[in-house]
Order: sequence, then C-alpha cells, then structure tokens
Amino acid sequence: MTDRDPSLDTLLDLNSQVLVIDAAGYWVRFVVTVVPVTAQKPHGLDYTMTRLRNLDYLSSAGDPQVLLAWIDGFPLWAQAAWALGVWGSVAGSLLLLLRSRHAVLAFAV
Repeated sequence: MTDRDPSLDTLLDLNSQVLVIDAAGYWVRFVVTVVPVTAQKPHGLDYTMTRLRNLDYLSSAGDPQVLLAWIDGFPLWAQAAWALGVWGSVAGSLLLLLRSRHAVLAFAV
C-alpha cells in the first residue's frame, strides 16, 4: 500500500470553511469528505462502457461476449428506457447539486 498523500489532509481540512470573495457578498463554502471505495460504479460510466463495447471493462462482469449478446437482444424500447433512466438520474443528480428546481423533472424521467 502506498503512503497517504499529506495534501489530502490539507484538502479535508477545508471542509465547512467559508471564504468571503469580495465586499459585494460573494462567498464560497467548501464541502469536502472521504468517500469509501466500493465495487459499485456510476451508472453513466457503466452505460457508456457497455454501449462502447469496452471488453476490458465488461470482463469484470463475466464473459463480455455473452453479456453483449444478452444486451443486444433487448428490444429497442428497453434500450431507450435504459438510456433515459441512466441519463435522467445523472442529470437529476447534477441539478440537485446545483439546487435547481428542475432536478425533480430529471428524476421523473
């Protein structure tokens, strides 16, 4: 295992810090946290690697040729629903981070 990078601690120390940018009232608040390593992958990455037919990536789930044959057997409506579900959740997550009222609509897709 490699040694821990000390700059990570510096970055983590920024958590909850508020910096005033100028007299007009602009400010920045940092939210920094450690995210545990899991076997789960973001759905957008998983969808993209599957649609690009990345065999190295797909081999982590078993035989990539069998997996691709199974996915290629999906009807068009199922593939469209998969794409809308994945990219709707990605868009909704980003809009939620931006505190947009449109996040609900994106998640509804």
